[in-house]
Formats: sequence, C-alpha cells, structure tokens
Amino acid sequence: MNFDKDGEKMNESRSSNEKGLPVVKDINLIELCKLIFNKWWIMLIITFTASILGYFYNQYNYTPLYSASSRLIIGATEEQMKTITVLITDPVIMEKVSRELDLNVSPESLANQVSVEVISNSQVVKIYSTQLDYNSAVDIANTTAKVFIEEIPGLMGFSDIRLLGLAEYSDYPVPVNQRGSQLIILGFAMGLMISIGFILLLDALKDVFRSKNAVEEILEIPVIGEIPKFNRKNLKKNVRKPENQYEGELYDSNVKTKIK
Repeated sequence: MNFDKDGEKMNESRSSNEKGLPVVKDINLIELCKLIFNKWWIMLIITFTASILGYFYNQYNYTPLYSASSRLIIGATEEQMKTITVLITDPVIMEKVSRELDLNVSPESLANQVSVEVISNSQVVKIYSTQLDYNSAVDIANTTAKVFIEEIPGLMGFSDIRLLGLAEYSDYPVPVNQRGSQLIILGFAMGLMISIGFILLLDALKDVFRSKNAVEEILEIPVIGEIPKFNRKNLKKNVRKPENQYEGELYDSNVKTKIK
C-alpha cells in the first residue's frame, strides 16, 4: 500500500502515540521571538530590577583600598637581589616595623600587607603597602624601607643600599580598587536570562495549541477549518451597512415589496 508524505507523517505520529511515546514539538524561532516580544514588559521589569540590585550591591559592599610605595636603590648582583627582596618582608624586619608604628598585628600578618617589586630588572626596588587607610599605608611603606636599610648590614653584611624616595601623604588619595560596573552588567545579563526563561515557562504552562499541525499531531484529528482572530478594529471594518434606508429589513429587488 502506498502512502503520501502526509500520510506517512500521520501514521508515524499515531504509532508513536500508541506506544506511549511523547510527541516532540517543533521549535519555531520566529514564534519564540514573537512570544518574547509580546511579553516585553516582563523582560523589562525583571532586567531592570536585577540591574538595580547589582548597582546597590556594588555601592554598599565596596571597600576602598589604598596603596603607597617607597623606593630603594640596591647595588647588588642578580642573585643577591633575590635574597634581599625576600628579606624585606622577613619577620625580623616586620616585627621591628610593627613595634615602631605601635601596630597591633603579628609580623606574619604585616608581611602579607607588604609587597616588593624590582623595577624592570634594574637596581630600583619598590616597597608597597596596601591598607584601608592611606596614611597607614604611607607609614608602613616608609618605615619598612628605613628599618630595612638599618638591619640589612647585620643580616647579610651588605651595605650598598640607599633610600631613593619615600611615600608622600595626600589629602585626596585615589583607591587602587575603583568601583567597577561588573556587578551591574552581571545583574543585567542575569535579569535578561531569567526574564526570558520566565516567559517561556509561562507559555509552556498554557494548554493552548499554537498551530493546526500541533492539533493534528497531538489529538490525531484533521483540521477542517480555522476561525480568524478578530479585534475591535477588524470588527468595525467587517460590519456591513444595510443597502437601503430601512435598517435590519430585506427587500426583494424584483417584486419591490418588503419581506419580513
């Protein structure tokens, strides 16, 4: 027995339903875009709310950090420079810095707040200190440099080191961690994805057939006709006016008599 293509599709869908298999619906990207566009207000509300939450979280959970640095010139070989830069944050140096500044922190904790950098393989070494308060960062960076110059001859027998520059105080310091817009962008993206997912979820919960093909596949019955969707504008356009002056009455054009 020969079947056309539509007949084969119908038989396949019926056989799959008889076996208890779920009917696979085709995904129409145009219909999905129309669905999301029609629910634009949901997407706007959720995306705007998520962006605002990201903005306020970024504002109220921001802690500014300040960094200051002092500079040293060290006339040492490459191998000596590696040892010297390690000794700058040694607990012996950090303990004396903590005592001079009367800091209530351990040498190990203070060492984690100080970093050392050799500038472009030169003899210039920078000592950085990062703190919540800029003045504290200046005090720690400068004191570390001074203490190190005093202690290094006794620790290593090395004296070719001098101070190049100290960190300066400022009335308007600039934080090293500026407020970024990453959380706002993340909130916008998350709100956009959540809103689209919410719109698709609402559509999936509706027991509505989107096309006649879906009716034929799921209910296994042919579609005989379709009733177009009317709105108020279409109804006004399709209303016909009576052809004569007596509204609501019909006339026979041949007999010229009124038919009730």
